[in-house]
Amino acid sequence: MKLRIPLATERIRSLDASDMLRARIGRAYWGTSFDLIPENLAHRNPLGAFIRNLHEHHANGDGLLMFGDYGTGKTSAGVLVLKETMARGGTALMIPAERISSAVIEKTTFDGEEDMWERMQDVDVLLLDDLRREHVKDFGKSVIESLIRRRYDQRLSTLVSTNADMDELVRRYEASMAALGEKCQPIPFEGINWRDDGGSSAGSAVCR
Repeated sequence: MKLRIPLATERIRSLDASDMLRARIGRAYWGTSFDLIPENLAHRNPLGAFIRNLHEHHANGDGLLMFGDYGTGKTSAGVLVLKETMARGGTALMIPAERISSAVIEKTTFDGEEDMWERMQDVDVLLLDDLRREHVKDFGKSVIESLIRRRYDQRLSTLVSTNADMDELVRRYEASMAALGEKCQPIPFEGINWRDDGGSSAGSAVCR
């Protein structure tokens, strides 16, 4: 396990394109901003509280379990946490759940010092994006459960976004969902589907 450095209590640096690329954040999400989240959306306040106290959540290994319909802002919310983490001096990574198995099998490189699997296990805050039962075969299931368990044991923050039925997800990932349930704050996402309903460019930047 690598030495963990506490997060600053506020932002200590600005971010640029190199930070986004290193965290593997898709360009569509670079412009996400908390200020763009409509005040009437229920997830805004709990997300804001989590971000304000991010240094404490990081120290405790707390995460988020973000669930709801397609296009309601779960991934963007996760990216906001990743960006805040980096701005406070921490490390962050975004990985689609469906790509985890291939990253392990192909030994995908992260940088000159570690591969993606090592990075997923040790990064300060990991966004496991779009976890769905149908995406994952038995090998993928075991890899994801191993990843979640390791991060839980090491008290590292994990963010999960999903539009899957929660009962099915719990049945599929019983062991890892128990760990997530202990360390992750559940936040339901409801309201406008910005992808299907023609949201503005500003709105769609934060509500994917």
